[in-house]
Amino acid sequence: MTSFVLAGFAGSLYLILLWTVAKKTALRRGLVLGRSPMWIFVGGSIAAAVIGIQQPSAAGLAAMTTIVGSVLCAHIDSKTGYVLDVLTAPMAASALCSALASGFFWNAIVSGAVAGGPLLVLYLLTKGLGIGLGDVKLGTVFGLGLGTETALVAIGIAFIMGAVYGSALLVQGNARRSDPISFGPFLAGGAAIAFGVQIWHAPA
Repeated sequence: MTSFVLAGFAGSLYLILLWTVAKKTALRRGLVLGRSPMWIFVGGSIAAAVIGIQQPSAAGLAAMTTIVGSVLCAHIDSKTGYVLDVLTAPMAASALCSALASGFFWNAIVSGAVAGGPLLVLYLLTKGLGIGLGDVKLGTVFGLGLGTETALVAIGIAFIMGAVYGSALLVQGNARRSDPISFGPFLAGGAAIAFGVQIWHAPA
């Protein structure tokens, strides 16, 4: 029970710090974030506590900061259309520090490149009209914090969900093909699903 509470508290503090930094950056750039997302703070704390119990290790810490941070990125992306560097940078740093502590630093670097590389190619091919550079960075963080397999599954799920959502909007006449859609929420959803499946199938 103590570990559950401590992990939840750590997740809550982490989110508050990220939100504070994001809020200052948004004000400086003239972006409107709105009220503090209490549901994210509460849900993130619970998620952090669960991950802390399931994976009480450096790898678990990397996964926690990645999953919880991606949800906040998704929220801000839905509000502003941007995945902020001030969020993905500390997420990447946390994942790399955890990888270094567990002796898998170079594995994390390779995973980050494998996960973020295809997104970067897509960004360059579409000249930023398909996905944004912030999405590329968030996908790279997935590789750093979740490992190659989970990150690629997460990104694949994100594209499927994004395609279904976009198609539904087009069919209903609520959007045009040229209308931008924030991809951050789909990436966060894909990461949560992929990591949840990974935990579910992990040996007891």
